[in-house]
Amino acid sequence: RRMRVLPAESPYFEIVAPPAAGRKVAPGMELVYTVAFTPDEQRDYAEELVCITEREKFILPLRAVGQRGVLDFPDALDFGGGCAVKHMSKKVLLVRNIGDSAAKFVVDCDSNG
Repeated sequence: RRMRVLPAESPYFEIVAPPAAGRKVAPGMELVYTVAFTPDEQRDYAEELVCITEREKFILPLRAVGQRGVLDFPDALDFGGGCAVKHMSKKVLLVRNIGDSAAKFVVDCDSNG
């Protein structure tokens, strides 16, 4: 079957066709297209790659995810066995953003244990 890949509508994605593009592709054969991505800022990008054969039309989603905040904090806080009943105990929780973008978080405690 012949297969055609439509050019991307987004200026950030470019489809580079192989030399054999436009010819028939027999069962078991493959064509390798290259998708070049050139962002102009750190954000999320989305595009749909449209591939058309003589019988069908395929839509392949392209996603490029920008920078994210990555929070680093302990999996658990151990207050030890020395906490008195009905007495407040305090523990410092160190939270660091080791990512490349801002992040927000909320701490919520289950009062039932």
